[in-house]
Amino acid sequence: AAPGEYRSSRLGFWHEYRMRRPREALANVDSLQRLQEVRSVEPEDWMNQQWAPFPLDLWRGRAYLLLGDTARARAAFARHIPRLEELRDEMPGLSLRSRFLALAYAGAGRREEAIREAELAGRLALETGDLWAEIPNSDENLLEVFVLAGDLDRAFDVLSRIQAANPQGLLVRLRTDPSLDPLRGDPRFDEVVRAASVPIPGAR
Repeated sequence: AAPGEYRSSRLGFWHEYRMRRPREALANVDSLQRLQEVRSVEPEDWMNQQWAPFPLDLWRGRAYLLLGDTARARAAFARHIPRLEELRDEMPGLSLRSRFLALAYAGAGRREEAIREAELAGRLALETGDLWAEIPNSDENLLEVFVLAGDLDRAFDVLSRIQAANPQGLLVRLRTDPSLDPLRGDPRFDEVVRAASVPIPGAR
């Protein structure tokens, strides 16, 4: 399979997801799965074979939630939890692995475990300064965990932090990301949107 085809399916998932077309998003995940099989890649292991394997079922779970199919979403999120726990335990100081596990817990309905693992990921990022703590979507991972877990106060704390660091980049997500729907209608969400909409002096 050509690398361009693989990349196209990855980008296609996010495009369809944010356009709120879950069936089309799932079709892109299925395409990624087929490409992995052709390339003899482990099912969970498209993102980074050494550092942070990421199960495609975490994407399937998102799409099923958008379809309103909570049962299938929870099953998808839960499917790789044992493997993600093993990976976390192999490298307990790596915050990225804890973030992925926290997302799986949250999507599977394991709220307390999700929050605990997300808090661990945040501490690891501060304490160890691992390179994954600096990637642009690190806080965005935690934001989604807290939203899925129903801890909206923590979610807004993270959202405010993202807004302070990258307001213009955040604005597109605020307008299009279905995973943030539980925050919409809260006055705090409207405040973040207003703040992110304010032009930055000197920015083009």
